[in-house]
Amino acid sequence: MGTTRRAKITVFSVVVTGTLFFLIANDVMVLNEKRKANARIVSEKPENSEFIEERFALAKLHLQRDEKHMALRILNDISQEKISDEIRAKALFNSANIYFRAAVDAEENFKTELVVPNLELAKLTYRKALELFPVHLGARYNLERALQMAPERNFNASDDSIRPERGERAVTTMKLQAIGMP
Repeated sequence: MGTTRRAKITVFSVVVTGTLFFLIANDVMVLNEKRKANARIVSEKPENSEFIEERFALAKLHLQRDEKHMALRILNDISQEKISDEIRAKALFNSANIYFRAAVDAEENFKTELVVPNLELAKLTYRKALELFPVHLGARYNLERALQMAPERNFNASDDSIRPERGERAVTTMKLQAIGMP
């Protein structure tokens, strides 16, 4: 009876040891991948990998190369992931900064047709970042700067409104049916 108990303990010990070995090997592989990602970031050759830090570095590299669309694409992908709200807000903040910088550059270069759309995108994206992470001071400050450049219109004011009058609303040609009525 003692040998079967000893055999059970031995089998249990082997299973536990094997499981621990597997977990350690897995951790070593993940650590090695992180080390490679850090080396790519330091050497300024980041890739679009699973590591958020490396993707932020890749977006920064695209910005340095004046490839704003690629940087925006990477940052928008990060902001859509199931990660912490703080990191998503940082990605949105960086996207909004790209839009804001584009608006400022357009204004400096007298490309007035690009100023307002980029400012509106910047304001919208700063607001999204603040919804996710309300204590982001950079987003608050830059939103205020964007609002100073392009203030919001107050559509509730009677004199300043551009809403159509009652008779100016569009007429539809769609057939409508009242809900619950024959």
